Amino acid sequence: MMRMNVMIATSNMGNAMPSHSDISSLIPQDGGDLYDVIVLGMQEATFGEDDVARGMEEEEEGGGDIKVGKGPERKKDKRFSAPSIVGKVGKVVRKVEETFRGVTSTSDTSFNKFTPQHRKAAAFSFDSPHPTADSSALHSMLSSHLPSYSPCVRYQRGEMRLHIYVRTALVPALTDVEVVAENTGIGHFLANKGGIAARITFTDTSLSFVTCHIQAHEGKEHFQRRCNDISEILAGTKLGHPKRYDVSLISHHTFIFGDLNFRTDYGKGKKENKEMCLRALERGDFEEIYKYDELMRAICNGECLNGFQEGDCSKFPPTFKVKRHVRGSLGEGLSVEDVYNPQRTPSYCDRVLYTSLPGLDGRLKQVKLEAVPTYAASDHNPVRSMFHIDVPSIDDIGLHFPSALMSRRPKEESEIRAETRAMNSASKVDSTRIVRDLSETPDFDLDHPTLMPEKAGEEEKEEKEDQVDYNRICRVTFFDMRCRNLTEMDPSITGGGSDPYIQFVPLSDHLLKGQHRNQRRHSIGNHAFTHFKRTATHRKNLNPVFDDVVELEIDLSREKDLLSGKFIALTVMDHDDLSDDDLIGTVVINLASLVGGEGGNGVRLRREKGNTSRIAVSKPVMKDCMVQGHFEGTVEMCWVDGKIGRTINSTRFDRPGECCSLS
Repeated sequence: MMRMNVMIATSNMGNAMPSHSDISSLIPQDGGDLYDVIVLGMQEATFGEDDVARGMEEEEEGGGDIKVGKGPERKKDKRFSAPSIVGKVGKVVRKVEETFRGVTSTSDTSFNKFTPQHRKAAAFSFDSPHPTADSSALHSMLSSHLPSYSPCVRYQRGEMRLHIYVRTALVPALTDVEVVAENTGIGHFLANKGGIAARITFTDTSLSFVTCHIQAHEGKEHFQRRCNDISEILAGTKLGHPKRYDVSLISHHTFIFGDLNFRTDYGKGKKENKEMCLRALERGDFEEIYKYDELMRAICNGECLNGFQEGDCSKFPPTFKVKRHVRGSLGEGLSVEDVYNPQRTPSYCDRVLYTSLPGLDGRLKQVKLEAVPTYAASDHNPVRSMFHIDVPSIDDIGLHFPSALMSRRPKEESEIRAETRAMNSASKVDSTRIVRDLSETPDFDLDHPTLMPEKAGEEEKEEKEDQVDYNRICRVTFFDMRCRNLTEMDPSITGGGSDPYIQFVPLSDHLLKGQHRNQRRHSIGNHAFTHFKRTATHRKNLNPVFDDVVELEIDLSREKDLLSGKFIALTVMDHDDLSDDDLIGTVVINLASLVGGEGGNGVRLRREKGNTSRIAVSKPVMKDCMVQGHFEGTVEMCWVDGKIGRTINSTRFDRPGECCSLS
């Protein structure tokens, strides 16, 4: 495994063109030699012509050093003249123009634009068509700030933007890029609010990034709208194949970030909420404020984003609503009155959350979460987070991750340089972009992520022992299945309830024996997925008990890593006679976890004669990160001969005590 370093930043730019100093405070110059992928989600990120001109002038002047304290406010033109009725109307008109700009399309993907050869090219990217003047200026500023990176996504929907930059040396490891957006603004149609989702794949590891800007304001009705908006964004941003599941179910790791607008709620009126929060700020008690954060309460109560987590936001003060043109935070010579606008309750509006598929959480580690109080152009402090992600080695294409190369230890620098020159010579990669002087690299800390320690000899020996011939099929059998408390899908006029059945859909191409790649990618409408195995339908039953025994044969003839990273989606559907069947929810099963790998509790199962494993599964049924019921069942695995399709001495466990659990 190799370790990839990813930085995710979110910034509500407040419709003010950032200066060179602002960008430098948010993103290290050229990634600071730390990160392989940099992701930037922006909200209220459209700028007037005068503001763009001022921002470019500041960049030409060098932007100046970042200084803590009150900075000079920009001179306001008619566009920002609050007393001017004409200025206010003009601003509203521009807002409407921006929201309509993103209405024409609700789904944009790059799969139809690039051949496999193009996907390997350094120019592989996804850009919004016909960039505006402010987009061109922003792109130019970020590109000059990140000269060693190539943009693989630069997408705009209304006032939202999503940019993903990948180190140019790593672009050949990028195999797929997909982008889709969903509007949740006025009338659930306009793009003044909503989300943009992108999915990229590195060496068989899929990463999804969803940036959001959702409902603002305080109050219970606005809180509920925020929870609903998140579900709506996930429902409307289906990526990957098949396009039936939300991104958190079809990507190995998923990140949701942006101005989520959740507020601090003490359960009092608006005035009292604000006063209590300001008093806590004066005491420096950020833990108390975070304790009353709406989003944390919602996740704990299952009201949105089930399964997601984030770092400890109480390590820094609330990110909203701060005064513009003030660089710095509390405790740096600035008082509460200096930093926060008294019109709003200070809140943690800007967030970065993450989740992984079952069994893969050990491959993702958050190493830092922090606010950026030196970004002065907006009334929000941006937030950024840094992650380590372990991905399969890419030695087979002759590349290493730069950040991993610079941190191999305990090898000597001369050894690393020799290996790097040999590797680069073989792969024809410009070594000047990869080799770094280890003498200038400090010891490990949060600002300098390092490669995972090399595996011990015993582990390597064990892996070699696991590598046997691949002319085998793994048979997976599901039985004793039942669901509890499923969501009611049918309208009351037809009697209510649901008519559930379970369908077994692989989330990897060629995973099932006899499966054709194009079958899964092009199945559309009422007859979609009919070629996959399923149970019988139970009429009007929210607690069905299935008598079916479903057998799947997993084809491992093409796989080097056996079951690692292979998933089956147990898809609970509601049958409809006169229309398309509806998705109730999904249970994702990590096949490797069934045999004791990747976080599983099962018995370690080698592909040898006579090996069988049985697991009891108990998992929530999920849809758009909301629980829609519960699934229980038993899964049994055994190896069969790939040539003649017969079981190799499979022995079922007859005693309940020999059945492991997976939850």
